[in-house]
Amino acid sequence: MSREIITRLPPALQAEGAESYLPDEADRQIVLLQQEVDKLDKQVGELQKTRQTLDERLAEADSRTRQLEGELESQQHPPKLTSGTDLRQHGVAVLFRLLEELGQSLMQTLSELETALGRIMHPEALGLVQRCRDRLLILTERILTLQRHAEPLQNPWVPKTDWLDLLDFFKELARQQSLEAASIRLFSSPRLQAVGQLDPARFEEAALLLLQEVQRRNPDEEITVTLRKSGLDSAQLLVALSGAADWELPETATLADFLTQQLEESDTFGLELLVAWDVLDRHGIALEFHREQERASGFSFSLPLHPDSATQFT
Repeated sequence: MSREIITRLPPALQAEGAESYLPDEADRQIVLLQQEVDKLDKQVGELQKTRQTLDERLAEADSRTRQLEGELESQQHPPKLTSGTDLRQHGVAVLFRLLEELGQSLMQTLSELETALGRIMHPEALGLVQRCRDRLLILTERILTLQRHAEPLQNPWVPKTDWLDLLDFFKELARQQSLEAASIRLFSSPRLQAVGQLDPARFEEAALLLLQEVQRRNPDEEITVTLRKSGLDSAQLLVALSGAADWELPETATLADFLTQQLEESDTFGLELLVAWDVLDRHGIALEFHREQERASGFSFSLPLHPDSATQFT
């Protein structure tokens, strides 16, 4: 008679049944199952603690991510180059560390949970693993998105400088020079550092596109950019092309006609120049090509030097 049957007997008969009790295989299985249940209860308790810990860490990570996102957004609108670059680099480093730390911790926890899940198949553990995976993927995507926005511009023309834009740089250079002409140097090679800040979002986009076109046509050649005072309220930015630049200029063609023609004849040739010319034209800046034996030998911008001039740069 098994222990289970004896416990179901009336009290008066339990003593008599106990005298004839002999343990059998069913009793041993019951004991093993009870031990397994105790283990599962203990593991469930540990899983609940782990989930609480993960929720706290994920909440902290979300808070730090939102804080970094706000700081990066404030740096981008408007950009503050004096501290924005350092902040973006710091933000990228923090995000990398955060992603690595959370990824290692969460993936290790998920691996442990999956191992336990393979043995116990507990529904609550399964749900916890799935929720952790989902949150990890969401957090990883947010961090990668921020990383893409936080990365410094991969642009060899953007140098280290405290000047907010190229126009301010040229203005200050003109004020400091007592000579009629002052020269600075720009390099077309991406391995060399340029001088002056070329911001693609403003007026400097035009200069950037033009200089990149020069770089494409004259790789690894030094380009000389000269600022000349042409009057009390204006200056010229002269770019001399090195080598034989393959820009054939019909004698009767205007600059707009030339750029439009080049754009129509090729899928890519002239597109950057057309964009640059349009940017300059909308800002009221004069752009002129210089000819030498029916080829372009350089180009120049006419810039106002004083903020009270008729043309304003915004």
